[in-house]
Amino acid sequence: MEDMQENYEAKLMVMQKRYESKLDVVNAELVQVKSALQELRETSKDLVAMMRNNSIFRGASDQGTDVASSQVPADSSCGSTDDDN
Repeated sequence: MEDMQENYEAKLMVMQKRYESKLDVVNAELVQVKSALQELRETSKDLVAMMRNNSIFRGASDQGTDVASSQVPADSSCGSTDDDN
């Protein structure tokens, strides 16, 4: 009976070490993900600042128009012609 308990405890210890090792790997990956997320946040802030400083975007936002539509003439046919029929 005592041998079974020792065997069981030994198996538990092995399992515990295995899961602790996996947890360490997951924690290390989580740190990398957090770092990458922080870099993305900083890049996003930089891009927004660049867009705000760009005269094309600033002019469109000052007029209250959509940036994408301000780049396309109002009479644009978007590449379609009557010859397509």
